[in-house]
Amino acid sequence: MKTVRTRIKNETNSGNRKGWSKLVTSVDTTKTNGYAFVGDFIPDDTEVELPVGGVIVQKCPEGSVKHSWDSGHIYTIEENGELCETDGKSYRWTKDFLSLRDQVVKCLAEQNVQDISYELPEIDWKSLTDEQITLLLDQCNQEMLRRYPPTTDSMHPEGL
Repeated sequence: MKTVRTRIKNETNSGNRKGWSKLVTSVDTTKTNGYAFVGDFIPDDTEVELPVGGVIVQKCPEGSVKHSWDSGHIYTIEENGELCETDGKSYRWTKDFLSLRDQVVKCLAEQNVQDISYELPEIDWKSLTDEQITLLLDQCNQEMLRRYPPTTDSMHPEGL
């Protein structure tokens, strides 16, 4: 996967309270708080290398110190190192968390589809025998299962 060097600044509009950014690699849909996002925290305002197309969740404090709330934002990392807000929405952390979590799941699924499509080799299928095609498809299937192991959620009929 291609990476890019960038610097991410955690936005804050709420006095001294600090937000955070996390490069999300998976989502635990059994959780209904920030622990649902599995991945690594990104240090604030520090140069880091991140994967192009990676999904970042930011939790940002809003309001005053006395009357505060948190918002959540979803970004993907562009080839130039800039962040692109995926849906242009600001989610209220406590009131809209499930919508935020589900949108991150969709972004990760789209990222995985793009990753797979870039890695497929060019094959002249007409020149292959049935046995060669079967062997090639078995190898691809094993590789996909290794990279993207099925979860209980992905086995659910509604997940199709």
